[in-house]
Amino acid sequence: MVDTFVKLIEKLTELAKYRKDLKDKSFDVLITQVFKDIKIIHTDYLKIFETCRIELSKNAELTEIAGKFMKDRIENEALRRNIIQSVEVFFKNEKLKKYTQFFWSVTSYFSRAEIHGRDTRSSMFLMDLERCIKAEKTEDFLKTKVDYLRVENREMLLRIISGHLSDLREGWENVSKEYAELISQKSSA
Repeated sequence: MVDTFVKLIEKLTELAKYRKDLKDKSFDVLITQVFKDIKIIHTDYLKIFETCRIELSKNAELTEIAGKFMKDRIENEALRRNIIQSVEVFFKNEKLKKYTQFFWSVTSYFSRAEIHGRDTRSSMFLMDLERCIKAEKTEDFLKTKVDYLRVENREMLLRIISGHLSDLREGWENVSKEYAELISQKSSA
């Protein structure tokens, strides 16, 4: 009788350990991977926007800036899309409700973008850049060749970049904070 009771306790202990291991794997596979992926995206965003800012400050041609920006942003586009789509699916999963705040922080990171559409921060900025390029190619602009119009375009683009960089850094702080809170909860459980 005692042996049976001991074996039952051992099995229950194994089951509890198995469930904990399963939760840890779930956390590592889902949450940690999303965090690692968004960290890559954040670093990429900072790099491409800072590079663009430097090129604008150096007075490089807008078409050259747009070409480099377009090339650089494509590098991690699939990863950006994967994060957005994954988080949308995770939101719908009842078993992942305890991670909702983290998912909201990830969604908010992309908040200025139309998450259900095709726009991300980089594609929106590229549209702004293309508008400025078109403006510089208009007949009126070419006739007058007024430098202040060219300067105004660049200053506007620099302000847009500053806004994106500020939003990205604030969004990253929120994602990092929510991730740290989940790590803290996991370690105290």
